[in-house]
Amino acid sequence: MDSVRVLIEFLTVIIALIALLHTRKEYLSHKQTEYHKLLSQLNKRYVCNEDMQDVVRYLRDKEPSNKQPSLYQLEVFLRFFEELGLYMKTDSIKTEDVDRFFGFYLRQLYSSLRGKALLEQLGEEENDLELLQLVKIKLKIK
Repeated sequence: MDSVRVLIEFLTVIIALIALLHTRKEYLSHKQTEYHKLLSQLNKRYVCNEDMQDVVRYLRDKEPSNKQPSLYQLEVFLRFFEELGLYMKTDSIKTEDVDRFFGFYLRQLYSSLRGKALLEQLGEEENDLELLQLVKIKLKIK
């Protein structure tokens, strides 16, 4: 009798562990799906926002038009990176993914002559964007 009871308790524990492992696997799969949705939404906003794309085109220095982006467009661009900084600060997005998807043009902004000229328009206001500073640090942008 005792051995049957022990066997039933043992099997109950095994079944509970299997259920727990299955639940964990489902949770991780859901979490990964949500992460990919977030990256996709951010990338879509980045690519489809004309204000940000005007800054990107200007930084690429390949466009025939030398029309400089407005201060508003530059602020939209920087605020997007502020938002990325918030996601990074809360560990909602990986630094490597921010760098892979969005880092190139942020680096262009801080390293190219055209980018530096744009930043001069902001003056010290750029330093007030705390989460942007976090992104720069994590992406090793000076």
